[in-house]
Amino acid sequence: MTIKIPLSDIDLGDEETEAVTKVLKSKWLSMRPMTEEFENKFAHIPIIIELFVLHF
Repeated sequence: MTIKIPLSDIDLGDEETEAVTKVLKSKWLSMRPMTEEFENKFAHIPIIIELFVLHF
């Protein structure tokens, strides 16, 4: 079984670029407040999405 998931163009603005630059300049890519904030934003997504991702 083949599932085709369409891709889209990446639409990054100045806010996203600044956020990534801030993390890279901090020299901390994990275990810092921004990582925790990122993880918390996705913690509320229903488990069904996780199961879908893991299945495919």
